[in-house]
Amino acid sequence: MSDITIIMASYNKENYIAEALDSVFMQETDYDYHIIIADDCSTDRTLEIVNSYQERYPNKITLLTSEKNQKLYKNVLRAYEITKTNYFCVLDPDDYWIDKKKIQKALDFLEQNKDFTIYVTDTKMLFLDG
Repeated sequence: MSDITIIMASYNKENYIAEALDSVFMQETDYDYHIIIADDCSTDRTLEIVNSYQERYPNKITLLTSEKNQKLYKNVLRAYEITKTNYFCVLDPDDYWIDKKKIQKALDFLEQNKDFTIYVTDTKMLFLDG
């Protein structure tokens, strides 16, 4: 069983989702992770991109599809309902991690500090105008 589940609720994120997934797969960690992508009936190439990652990482990604648009909250809940790990996080498909030790640092902290229920780090924002 995995140690952490990364929940990704997506809708028409073909321009971003590969970078988000790459940022997960670059992780240097002793912990096992699993990604659940809850797609909200995307009409672009999002599913095609996710399927290509599923082929490369068959045991790491669960894809939940939808026949109608359900909005963000419902999609996060769909993924959370099938999460079987002690820890989870939500990574938006238009965001990505830049720290290769993100998972390691987060779970090390939470494992050593059982009275904490959340782990947060700094955020850097990149705007389209640079």
